[in-house]
Amino acid sequence: MFSNMSGMLVLALVLSGIVFLAAIAAEGRGNRMLRVMLGLEGERGKEQIFADVERSGNDLGLVSDMARLEELSRDTTEIEVAAGIAAEMKREASSAAA
Repeated sequence: MFSNMSGMLVLALVLSGIVFLAAIAAEGRGNRMLRVMLGLEGERGKEQIFADVERSGNDLGLVSDMARLEELSRDTTEIEVAAGIAAEMKREASSAAA
């Protein structure tokens, strides 16, 4: 039974490994681990390997904008959505300037 699924399981494991490595690289820990392995951090790096990584703040503006557009598009036409987007952008620009 598993012989029929072995190809897919291998593919799933390879893809999960790639995603895991990409997540480590995106988070910044991959860079830190590489520096420790190459000996660029010295002894301090081994102690700091699991310390918090500095990150920029979360920007959920895109998610909220997409949710707002989805709500607008449920009951409106494309012209009304375009007008709503323009009004929203003007309102955000005026609130950012204030």
